Amino acid sequence: MAQADQVSAPPAASDDNRMEDETNNISGAPVAAASTTMDSELTSSSDATTLDEKVNHIKELLLKHPGVPSQEGETWYVIDAKWVAAFFDEAAKISPGTIDNTHLVDETSDGIYRVKDEVQEQQDYEIIPEHIWNLFHSWFGGGPAIPRKSVIQNPEAYRISYTVEVRPCEISVALQTTSNQLDWVDFEFSKNATIKQVMDQVKREFNIQSRECKLWKTIYNSPHEEVDLSVVEDQTLENALERKTGQRFIVEVGPNWIIEPPVAESYNAIRSMTNNKVQISGTTAQQKKRYDSAPPGVCGLSNLGNTCFMNSGLQCLTHSPVLYRYFLENDYSKEINETNPLGMGGAVALAFGALMKEMWSGENSYFSPNDFKRVIGKYAPQFAGYQQQDSQELISFILDGLHEDLNRIQKKPATNPVEAKGREDSVVAQESWDVHKLRNDSIIVDKFQGQLKSTLHCPKCDNFSIIFDPFMYLSLPIPIEKNRLINVMVFSNSTFPNEVESTLDSDLSKLSNMPTRLTCKVSKTGSVSQLRDNVLELLGLNTNEDHDRCVLYEIFSNKVYKYLSDGDSISGILDADIIHCQILPKASEVIVSNFVTSGKAVEKLNNLPKNVHSLYRQTYSNTQQQLPFLQVSLSSHTANQYGRKSFQIIGTPFVVPLGQIFEEKKEDKEVSVPTHEDLYEYCFQYMLRYVKDEFAAEIEQTMKERNLTFKDFLPSKEKLEALKSGENVEENISIFYLFDQEGGRLEVNDRSFDGALLCDETEFKPYAPKYSSARTEKKSIFMHIPAFFHDKMLDYEKLPRFKEHPSTKQKISQSEAINIYQCLDLYTSKEKLGANDTWYCPSCKEHVEATKKFDIWKAPDVLVVHLKRFSFSSYSRDKIDRFIDYPIQDLDISSFVHCKDLNLKYDLFAVSDHFGGLGGGHYTACAKNHIDGKWYKFDDSRSSEVHNPESIKASSNYVLFYIRKE
Repeated sequence: MAQADQVSAPPAASDDNRMEDETNNISGAPVAAASTTMDSELTSSSDATTLDEKVNHIKELLLKHPGVPSQEGETWYVIDAKWVAAFFDEAAKISPGTIDNTHLVDETSDGIYRVKDEVQEQQDYEIIPEHIWNLFHSWFGGGPAIPRKSVIQNPEAYRISYTVEVRPCEISVALQTTSNQLDWVDFEFSKNATIKQVMDQVKREFNIQSRECKLWKTIYNSPHEEVDLSVVEDQTLENALERKTGQRFIVEVGPNWIIEPPVAESYNAIRSMTNNKVQISGTTAQQKKRYDSAPPGVCGLSNLGNTCFMNSGLQCLTHSPVLYRYFLENDYSKEINETNPLGMGGAVALAFGALMKEMWSGENSYFSPNDFKRVIGKYAPQFAGYQQQDSQELISFILDGLHEDLNRIQKKPATNPVEAKGREDSVVAQESWDVHKLRNDSIIVDKFQGQLKSTLHCPKCDNFSIIFDPFMYLSLPIPIEKNRLINVMVFSNSTFPNEVESTLDSDLSKLSNMPTRLTCKVSKTGSVSQLRDNVLELLGLNTNEDHDRCVLYEIFSNKVYKYLSDGDSISGILDADIIHCQILPKASEVIVSNFVTSGKAVEKLNNLPKNVHSLYRQTYSNTQQQLPFLQVSLSSHTANQYGRKSFQIIGTPFVVPLGQIFEEKKEDKEVSVPTHEDLYEYCFQYMLRYVKDEFAAEIEQTMKERNLTFKDFLPSKEKLEALKSGENVEENISIFYLFDQEGGRLEVNDRSFDGALLCDETEFKPYAPKYSSARTEKKSIFMHIPAFFHDKMLDYEKLPRFKEHPSTKQKISQSEAINIYQCLDLYTSKEKLGANDTWYCPSCKEHVEATKKFDIWKAPDVLVVHLKRFSFSSYSRDKIDRFIDYPIQDLDISSFVHCKDLNLKYDLFAVSDHFGGLGGGHYTACAKNHIDGKWYKFDDSRSSEVHNPESIKASSNYVLFYIRKE
């Protein structure tokens, strides 16, 4: 990738303001002074040896430095959010392991790391200052390093601020030659780089000396529209690009021009074959003269930089027959209200009127709505910049703005809310509308506003509150499945009433039962407690008696990431998360020899907090405590360039209750604390089950003839070093060794797990599940099988697998289509308010979980329907891409509307579409031209005829515009 020169936007504020911003950080010290203390901070960090000291040191540094950049050009780093959370996990008190950022980025062939589009700040990654990253990396290692620079957040603001540019703009450019051979070069620029700065860098890369250059936008790597550099050279890339990355351009050098602009029809043919919705601002002029025979109104709108949402909304509104007549016949000029304090002095109405005249003049194939964009940005700060916004929100703002700018009420009187007081609904509704009209009277009220009846019912005192309010659009919920499926892998050494038969031979099931994969159906708004109960029910266990025996935890990067508590929300579990479950044995199932009766482990167990006893101890006496479990995975691993171990799991993990490995010591009066050697012996016995029959017999015979023990089959230090270096080791009886998730190898010795399970006295620390409040580490053990062994000696048909529970066959029912009538039915149905959304009942004077119901009392002439495709929660953001069917003609809403004095059938005249996901995507529009009666699709500056109106219906439909049939 060709690295662009460091470019920055010109200063947006005075030097005095910039100096003030640079010195006003959290610590109160100038930035320069902070940088001079960096070395001393790093030096003091070397004194931090324990994890607590490291955590405290980082916290002190974060308190001293601002959490955001204080100047342009600072280096910050992107880091895995889960790793940071593990580092600061006060309950765990454990090492977070090496840094693993690989899942956050895609690596290019040039070694450049691009942060993936789907990952999000705070949820997937955090941004930390350079000195914090240096400390983390020196302590824990790992990678890859993802440095990013700080830039000015809003160059046009009076008081500048800075942000870290996580995803710089990436473009590809090719030089047009006579051979038509295009060699693409990738560039990476700051979003604040101007088009002129981009062109300067491109010229240097291609060694272009001529001043005569043209820049062409491309589609399918073919030029389709020239960018007028004289118009856009001062625009930044952020403003110029709708998509922040991936756009391609062709540079042509004069004076002998090769490229000819394609005609519109050929472009539309190509456009219909692709989903590429990228546009860049900059037209050959403010407007493009029409040379085709399309009727007035078929006029595209230039993308000014992330303004496809505005273009989509404007196309829908300007194709309203009501607004067409009102504005083009100049009726609006007589009703502009310049004194309305809630209006914009007529600015929005004037700008909209001017836009309508340009679009319906019949002279333009497309038009650049710069003036309109400037006006709405002045009165609505959310639309001032060039960030992607929501077309429905813009439509709502424009209708509100037009209403207030065209309000016929010059001086609004004071009014009081209308109370029902037991009167007939029709009386209260009419009075409410009359009061509304005292302050609001405009073309928007006349044609776009209807009336809703809102009913709240108190379940305690049976009080009803009825209010009639105006509405300008209906936000219809989409009926979707309220449940979701979560896969859970269950580990246990017990059998359950509802388990299916094991496919393993009985002699292979003695040491460890096969894991069971089951699928739980839970409410999307439910809790982990409900998931836990569902697991127990599927296994045939008691949800009350066995609740605490069911330990749920999430696996991330082949290791335990976190344990799930009952109060955790189901929405916090993503579809891609791997959930494991450990069923602990009942106290009656554990024999005496499975308990420690003396030693340091007992002392530490007795000192554990009582709130973790359900996992770590069942008290029979003061000296008998249950030992935890150990999850072991068969694995082969290699080290990458960052020193991080890459694990390749073989088969399915198995679970060992540590007490079980001491069954042979029943005759001892005191059961010893488990040692590394004991664990090796158990794992050795376990793995012999999966050796090919011919080798198993050979191993057994060799052990007898040579009087060997399992220790003789384990690698010595010398063999391990040879294996690591890739040397050939002839004594292939060294078949495995154990290591932890950080790559630390367990020596074959009599070092006990005393403390290794419960305190920080050994480097390996714990090897068992825990609750977050326990002082043990979230680690797994891996049994490394050298390649020469698992390739030659392991029988893959015998490797551990899992049982499929019948529940895995269940599916969430999805109907093929939902229609708009179902959405209306859901909108007008009763809804119970939740505990976080209570209503204060004026009768019983309490906050109650009331029932709420909407009814459409009166429908407007122009019915705007907003399909609520976007949903948000504390854990997730989602878009509902379900297809919603609706009639293009004769939408009949009579069964949902109380007042039936007017025709309640409607015809569609426009649709705003959204493609893509949250925080991005692309907006287009389809609208019916009332002059020729044909439908057209509008994709920013491009327009094309829609030959089959039924093809308009799609899962991308977002806002529908209907007009009452005459």
